[in-house]
Amino acid sequence: MSTISHLYYAPNIQSVKNLILLLADEFEIRISWDKETAIITGIGALLGGLIGGYTGGKISSIVGAGVGGLAAYSTAKSLRELWDRIEPKLVELVYITINFLRTLHPSDYSKAFVILMMSANNKRLLVLTIVEFLANKFERQVFSTIKAA
Repeated sequence: MSTISHLYYAPNIQSVKNLILLLADEFEIRISWDKETAIITGIGALLGGLIGGYTGGKISSIVGAGVGGLAAYSTAKSLRELWDRIEPKLVELVYITINFLRTLHPSDYSKAFVILMMSANNKRLLVLTIVEFLANKFERQVFSTIKAA
């Protein structure tokens, strides 16, 4: 395979979408979709932290804020649930993922997929990119089980 020919090889777009959804499931990527609920739970977290801090000190404020934050997480929808509704707005995410795979193995996307799935660091980097993209694109709170460094 020549150097030029692999530059024009395009991976199956459906496979890339499936990869995104697989990672979204694995790292429980959830989007706070209902803005009113997100606002209410955000206020609840703030008030819980303030009231807990006023009445019981630092530990109570942390618990109060945590309870409010947990309520926001429980109202969020998974990326898989929202995919059909928001897919037209996610074209860039598909290309971000394709470009990420290209950095792992420029000539063969199936090998890049294997490399990605075997490397926790690569998966983590791509998931952080996905979460950041979703938060910026939809201006919503995005949750995930992935830990920021």
